[in-house]
Amino acid sequence: MEKFYDDPGLNNMANLVVELMPTLAQFFRSEETLSEYSRRINTYDAPAPHIERQKELKILIRNKIESIFNPGERKNIDLRLTDEGGLIAGSMDHHGILNHPILTSIHALTNFYKLYNREEFGDILTFATSKVPFNDPFHKRGIIFHDKKINLFPKKYEHKLMWGMPKYDFDIAGRLKEKHQWHLFNTEEQKFLEEITGELRGLDLSGCQYLGDEMTKINFYLWKRLFPLEDRKQIANLVVIEDTVFTDYLIALIRKQQNSFIYQMIFDNNFRTRALKKFEGIPGAWNDEKEVGSQLFWLVDDDNKRVRLTVEGEYLVGAEHRIPIMPEAIIKLLTERKLIPCMLLKFALVIVYLGMKTLTGFSLEYTTRMVRAIRELLKEDFPDEYQLSEKIVLNSMNVASITLGSDGHGGWKELYAFDVIFNGGFDKRVLNKIGRIQYKDLLIPYLAFAYTYGLSKYGNLENAVPLPYTEADLKKIFENKFNNLT
Repeated sequence: MEKFYDDPGLNNMANLVVELMPTLAQFFRSEETLSEYSRRINTYDAPAPHIERQKELKILIRNKIESIFNPGERKNIDLRLTDEGGLIAGSMDHHGILNHPILTSIHALTNFYKLYNREEFGDILTFATSKVPFNDPFHKRGIIFHDKKINLFPKKYEHKLMWGMPKYDFDIAGRLKEKHQWHLFNTEEQKFLEEITGELRGLDLSGCQYLGDEMTKINFYLWKRLFPLEDRKQIANLVVIEDTVFTDYLIALIRKQQNSFIYQMIFDNNFRTRALKKFEGIPGAWNDEKEVGSQLFWLVDDDNKRVRLTVEGEYLVGAEHRIPIMPEAIIKLLTERKLIPCMLLKFALVIVYLGMKTLTGFSLEYTTRMVRAIRELLKEDFPDEYQLSEKIVLNSMNVASITLGSDGHGGWKELYAFDVIFNGGFDKRVLNKIGRIQYKDLLIPYLAFAYTYGLSKYGNLENAVPLPYTEADLKKIFENKFNNLT
């Protein structure tokens, strides 16, 4: 058993997690503070071929920002997307309004060294997936405010995807009144919700084509509200781009790069067949026997719900749908937002072909497994790509909450985004202490969750062993470490 923590119980739990997810060992071994860790994971010397390929993606990103934000807003965006360096960005977010402590925290965790140093380091870029339903665990069709659920979207949306959805009226206060829930909030809370509603509805959305664009604009605004008014000028902005830009890049690649391994994986029957066999059963890819995951693409039906597809000969087949695997047909459906690249294809494009360094969560484990399988597939047919892929760096895992506030009983609890905003923003003294705590100690409250997650993905829940600490115990251990930090 490797020694990660001095406490025997914590050490036992960390080792159980690492048995299931070996890639996490590096984080338990690290003695870095959060500030040191965040700076390191944002350092990457990309090889020249990847930098060259990324140029077109950076154009797509700039164009997206150009369309969503008006000239006055663009003057205040400093992402430093130069053509000389490799692209580093967050990639684990589910596109939606800032809400959950984990998804709110990841932007700050991965870029902690930037937060109060915008002038030196610029702004924060994150890509978020919109191929999850509105009732995903981090949003559940709405937000949490002071332990009360506010449904922003109607129940009929719960299984729909945000992908390709039209813009939406975020009349938070009006919706609560309409649903006879306004009385659940006190006068001060009502005043706050009226204020937020007015500001959200007053945003310039003229450049937003889809709901995903609108979310980018809303979160850009809400992010600064997470910090005290007097600090906002020096705080790095947050730009969360919907990952449809990767689909736009894929469309261009299909048209121009027929010799690429991405093109061949989709359209060359022999190489595609080997790929389907190679990735079968890999977490994050697909499992045909268990009918999990979709091969190459997901279809978006007329109700904006996902349809699983499998490859049958020269067709993608799912439900009553039968799509020819031909460039023209695939490009047409991608352009119409009716096809979504599956996770395996997306990661093959973004991480292996483009060489973008992704800042992830527990998904680092299945990302590492998928990238390993992709590299093995490339070794014989694309030896140059195999050699180039040796430069890929996967050393970021960010699953912790720093949205800490008083629980009213002398301890700490995780706050949701609107709780933090209501309080006037993060307490700078708390953030300062968080930056000085060892990153592995920030993971302590999530050891039990990580073990259960690892079992569900890479083991068997029936083989679970009793843990020395409950989640409540872990929370208390972290609180003591945090409070004792000088």
